Amino acid sequence: MADMTELYLWLKTLHILSVITWAGSMLLLPWLFVILAKQWANPDKELLLLELIRLLIKRVINFAMIATYLTGGGLIYVFVKTGVPQEGWLHTKIALVLILSGCHGLLSRSLRRIIRQGDEPKSLRFYYSIAAVITLCIVGAVMLVVLKPM
Repeated sequence: MADMTELYLWLKTLHILSVITWAGSMLLLPWLFVILAKQWANPDKELLLLELIRLLIKRVINFAMIATYLTGGGLIYVFVKTGVPQEGWLHTKIALVLILSGCHGLLSRSLRRIIRQGDEPKSLRFYYSIAAVITLCIVGAVMLVVLKPM
């Protein structure tokens, strides 16, 4: 049991760190796209912003998302192995994480289309909407973890 407790504490620590990194980066990402959309006619700023967004997704967000999934899966494994009851809050939290992952995918695809196909950025309304969805998912997930409603 002591081994499981130690594993749980390490997984929880790494999960919190990866979630903070992923969530913080995801909160920033749509706003970078808003700036990109507003600066689209300015080639100097446009290239810099595209590179900044590309590096943020490739080197920070993707890694943090994968780490979040791996450590979260590890935590679920420990819960199951030790008999901790699985309540509805966890399923709802996972659903919010999947929606957040979908937003990640939409913004990554938007970047690929801009870089590879020369498409213009989507509308400001699109990026504002994605920012709102990301914020609601993060707030909801944190509330579920802290309050753990049945």
